[in-house]
Amino acid sequence: MLIHLPLPGRRHCDSGQYGYATLIGVLVVAAVGLAIAISLLTLGLGASQTSVVEVQSAQARHLADACIEEGLFQIRELGSSAGAGSLAVGDGTCSYEVSEASPGDFRVHGVGMVGDVVRRSEAIGVRVGDDGAISVDRWRDTPLFSS
Repeated sequence: MLIHLPLPGRRHCDSGQYGYATLIGVLVVAAVGLAIAISLLTLGLGASQTSVVEVQSAQARHLADACIEEGLFQIRELGSSAGAGSLAVGDGTCSYEVSEASPGDFRVHGVGMVGDVVRRSEAIGVRVGDDGAISVDRWRDTPLFSS
């Protein structure tokens, strides 16, 4: 008769216990992998949304500038001292307002809108020379218009 004795230092485990340990290990690795995948997808989505807003912001700025150009045209060609108008270009719109700060000194505000993005620009110190040339003291992007 042969008797099997456990070796010192080793525990005697049922083969089912090894299966549970392996299952728990696989679940932990899968959970970590899933967490990494979800974070990468979230970061990618956020980056693409930021990219869309940056493109819309640039388009809105160009539209605001285009409307200022239209306001300058109104001043030079039509002799308008005050007025407003709007343009629709592509996916966006813009509006402009011409005001006379003092006799012969104009200010033109332009607002460009694409999607939810709004950009504002203004041309200050606009004058028309005797030869019909337009001079502008300042042309700038602005969050709010100066008075």
